[in-house]
Amino acid sequence: MTGTGTRGGRNERLAACLDELGWTPGRLARELNTLLGARQVARSTVVGWIGHGRLPHDPLPTVTAHLLAEATGRPLDAADLWGPRARPSPTWTRADAGLPPPHAPRATVETAAQWAGRNGDEMNLSRRTLLAISGPALISAAFADTTPPPPAASTPVTPPGPADAERVTPALADFFAGTVTNLRDLDDDEGGGALPHARAQFALLADHVRRDHYTDTATRRRTVHLWAQMAATVGWMAMDAGHHGLAQRYFLTGLRAAHHAADPALGSHLYGCLAYQAIARDRLRDALAMANAAITTARTAPPATKALAAARHAHVHAALGDLHGLHRSTDEVHTHLEHPDALTTRPPWLYWMTNLRVVTGQNLITAGFADHTPDRRRTELLTQATPLLSGWLGSHAEHTADRDGLLHGAWLARSYLRQDRLDPALATTRSLIPHITGIRSTWNHRVLHALATDLDTHHLHGHTAARQARDALRAALPPTR
Repeated sequence: MTGTGTRGGRNERLAACLDELGWTPGRLARELNTLLGARQVARSTVVGWIGHGRLPHDPLPTVTAHLLAEATGRPLDAADLWGPRARPSPTWTRADAGLPPPHAPRATVETAAQWAGRNGDEMNLSRRTLLAISGPALISAAFADTTPPPPAASTPVTPPGPADAERVTPALADFFAGTVTNLRDLDDDEGGGALPHARAQFALLADHVRRDHYTDTATRRRTVHLWAQMAATVGWMAMDAGHHGLAQRYFLTGLRAAHHAADPALGSHLYGCLAYQAIARDRLRDALAMANAAITTARTAPPATKALAAARHAHVHAALGDLHGLHRSTDEVHTHLEHPDALTTRPPWLYWMTNLRVVTGQNLITAGFADHTPDRRRTELLTQATPLLSGWLGSHAEHTADRDGLLHGAWLARSYLRQDRLDPALATTRSLIPHITGIRSTWNHRVLHALATDLDTHHLHGHTAARQARDALRAALPPTR
């Protein structure tokens, strides 16, 4: 084997990697097109890479190496597949690239410099596409010492001087707090569709964190804490828009800022966000690791935070088809919420929590659809979920005008179909259609397309109403990529 990974023009390294995975050239082309967009890579192109040792154009060497590293579970870069002639892409990189360890003394400031594009421009994140990571790469990037940093680790506040105009004052921190609240409202209403605006606001606050100029230590801690909260919200929006690598970068940034601000409750929430995302990416081992970290980090947190961590744990068990774990974690949710101070001691980012009935219902549906759930238990789980979601949405899912309502309504309709309850499934589906164009959510659209596919089965059985609902649903949805 030569330094380019070829023998007689053949790329043996790439061929061996595909053989190890049992992938054909067509499978690799499909995986690349899923990530890059339809029709970017043809099967014949991959055959040429293998048979003739051809080096693809940027960013294909980096993206191909990343996909194969994720699939094999071991580190790979472009040079491992094509030799030294393959250089790392200048525009595509891993979600954790350049991140300092969460507990490093100036981790938050160094991370902020990358978001603000003030780090020699080498990591200007506005110009990069971030690739989602999993396995050991994600765990090493995410896990932090969750104990508060010692006082000696704090940087003294800079005395007033020529840069005094750039200093963050308590009044300016109040303004940032208003921005954080507004972004939460925007996320509730529009989800990932408002991501460009949210990214801009996040970068503006990152620039203040990068400068590290404050009037007092309390304002510094509050500003970093607000930035961590904003990271959780914008990360959720990025995930909702289907940008999983970008979402991970926000969540990992938030973990560093939450550690800096000595807030394990917020850290637990961010681990829970990573767990939820890992389920969406079908990385269930990662999801369990992050959910466990959320539970551990919340051990000194308010009851509502512990309840949320337990609910995320239940969600992971549901996705795994582990019904014992699902019910055990759900019982823990109820125990924490029964605490008399559960709602009065909620952190501000848990403003939406009054109870977790809808979350519990969604977890039951997740279990009902999970691959490893015993068939004999599926109907029981979906039946238990129905009143938890339908009671919140209304008898015909009237309350579906926001992102969460649309998402849970779509799952409720799918659940009805799985139970062969066609009439409520169609009523719920029809209630969703008027609101689809107002919600720019890739994640919602994905679930709604799955609902349209489910309706196909009933149409094939001769149900004209199912065909009409399916056609109206597909007409309202953007085409799949």
